[in-house]
Amino acid sequence: MKIIPPKENIIFEDHEAKVVLSFDPISKGHVVIIPTESYKDIDELPAKVLAKIMKLTQCYVRLLKSQYNPKGYSIMQNGGDFNDTGEFHLHVFPRNTKEEFSWTYSDLTDKSATEYQKVKDELKNEFYDIFDALQ
Repeated sequence: MKIIPPKENIIFEDHEAKVVLSFDPISKGHVVIIPTESYKDIDELPAKVLAKIMKLTQCYVRLLKSQYNPKGYSIMQNGGDFNDTGEFHLHVFPRNTKEEFSWTYSDLTDKSATEYQKVKDELKNEFYDIFDALQ
């Protein structure tokens, strides 16, 4: 299954990777980081692409801390048979309670998590500022 995020949910995109609001968020600010080229697992990623994904992850965690001030955050990636999309993707999401660690679905998540335009507006410009600062 190819992951094709709606353009309106993309926070960052370049020739190597993109940061996209999750279509089924665990919490407000939950994103998925996806390489532009399709790979099934992390061990298939070229080192340059993996480095870009880690840089985007670092950037996004800084953004989460400044924008939402969460108690913590989680980074999750499922591989092999547990990769439900068939493509590498890395989840990054803010957490404020222990209960947020288990996977939940949109019907159990705060409704503001799916107000995509609002969340994107809150995050997009500052993401580019942090990303540029890490160059």
